[in-house]
Amino acid sequence: MNTQTREKMNQLRLHGMRQALETLLETRQQLTTDQTLAMLTDAEWEYRKNSRTECYIKQAAFRYRAAIEQVRFDQKPGQKPTPAPGGMSLSEPR
Repeated sequence: MNTQTREKMNQLRLHGMRQALETLLETRQQLTTDQTLAMLTDAEWEYRKNSRTECYIKQAAFRYRAAIEQVRFDQKPGQKPTPAPGGMSLSEPR
């Protein structure tokens, strides 16, 4: 991909599409025009969705940083927290 196209995609804020196009050109996949456009559109959609989710998580300012798998639901209220699986203690803020 030439630098002009890359620069225009950056100016249009099509970062997900640019990354997908670079990957597509590196792998040299043979796709129809319709398949290529669908793939690039899906990549941009996912990029924006993921960016929005990351922004919401950052704005939420959660007290603890944990995946749902790390949260202990078997504790009763008032019990001293025990370390979650993976060695992370949810009793201590970030």
